[in-house]
Amino acid sequence: SLIKAGLIYDYTENRLVWEKNLEEQFPIASLTKMMVALITMEHIEAKKVSLDDIVTISKYATWVGGSKVYIKEGQKLSVSDLLQAAMIRSGNDAAYALAEHVGGGTEEVFVQLMNKKCESLGMDYTCFANSTGMPVRSKGLSDNESTAGDLLLLARELVKYESILDMTSRSTEKIQNANGLYTYDNRNTLVKK
Repeated sequence: SLIKAGLIYDYTENRLVWEKNLEEQFPIASLTKMMVALITMEHIEAKKVSLDDIVTISKYATWVGGSKVYIKEGQKLSVSDLLQAAMIRSGNDAAYALAEHVGGGTEEVFVQLMNKKCESLGMDYTCFANSTGMPVRSKGLSDNESTAGDLLLLARELVKYESILDMTSRSTEKIQNANGLYTYDNRNTLVKK
């Protein structure tokens, strides 16, 4: 089969239906945004951040490559807007802007929070170097890596937040970019099917 690793999990029965190579590490790319969403939601629950907070987009967020929603430097967007852009459209620029805001101004602080969360959840085979999942070009750092088993631990935490489930179940959504509201398709094509 083409699938290198994965699992099917029955949440209501709390059991694995199928699994393959549960503890084999792979680069996880945009699945990174699951952790971005979890940490953001925990900060909202702790009242350190609000969905209505206004974030001024930094130049660094606009420099991020890969999947983007094309926000611009100086633009003001809410945490809610950025969360939708990151989770529905997999916007790397939006995820980076969220990381800066929740991390108190720097992505580096946010990445530390991501790795601490891994420890507390028992995600022993996971490490993060950035908030987007983009390949890492710095010496001494690896790409964001995890396993199917660790991602299950993360997913089980994330589904506790109904607003995230609601957000990620939408096949399309109007999301702010540099030119105003634009209708984007969900990057997860299974949602439409």
